[in-house]
Amino acid sequence: MTGKIFRSCFLVGLAMMVLCTALFLVVMTNKHEQTVYAEMRQEMCYVRHGKDYLTTLTGTQERLTWVAKDGTVLYDSVADPATMENHADRAEIRQAEEEGSGQSKHLSDTLLQKTLYYAVRLDDGTVLRLASVQTTMGVILLGVLQPV
Repeated sequence: MTGKIFRSCFLVGLAMMVLCTALFLVVMTNKHEQTVYAEMRQEMCYVRHGKDYLTTLTGTQERLTWVAKDGTVLYDSVADPATMENHADRAEIRQAEEEGSGQSKHLSDTLLQKTLYYAVRLDDGTVLRLASVQTTMGVILLGVLQPV
């Protein structure tokens, strides 16, 4: 009888610990995402006011893309713009064209990465977009479980 009570209390305690940990991870991930978007907004303020800033982005985690009104990529800090597809249908680009700024995120199922996008419309109608790749909980859990 005492064993059943102990086992039941242990399982309830374990379930509560798992639930609290999961809730904590969700809240902290969301908070981190908000912080990254705030940093991207701040960095975009600098980018908007200086084209020379484009050359300083090499080696940073952020990827900068400059998109024309028709969606043609004019500049990209990582890839050759001539080889890139049209960006007119991207959610953050459309939102920036309509509202002045836009943001979206994309989760890669194969790489277990989340990419956060922040775009802003410039006075000439073109759009600048910053992209920041974030590590997901899947990668963190795989890293923790790898030694096991």
